Amino acid sequence: MPNAASLTVLGSFLLHTVGLGILYSMGVYVLPLGETFGIDRRTSSLCVSLVAASMNLSSYYAGRIFDYYYSHEQWKRTRVGLPVFAGGTIVALSLLLLSISESVPVVCLSTILVGAGCALFAIPS
Repeated sequence: MPNAASLTVLGSFLLHTVGLGILYSMGVYVLPLGETFGIDRRTSSLCVSLVAASMNLSSYYAGRIFDYYYSHEQWKRTRVGLPVFAGGTIVALSLLLLSISESVPVVCLSTILVGAGCALFAIPS
């Protein structure tokens, strides 16, 4: 049975590979997004840029959450992975929303949620 440290490293690797891989490859989807919804390149680029903007804006709050969890002794060994798990869950659910969206505002909302989720699991690294 693997120990907790190796599972943490494996989970962090998977989250960073999937989550940040999606974040850094969003530019590939600018043209298909515009073709699918019949919008110009500027609007589809805005939807893609919202991922980075929301990650940058929510990183402050993610840092505060991790400061809280790491500063309280009772949380150090029990629930440190909770914000990382929450970030992975937010990314997974927002990608599910992105896959079924049929309008531009829903696409923009889901990309904002992807950025916020990425901020939660990118802070500990």
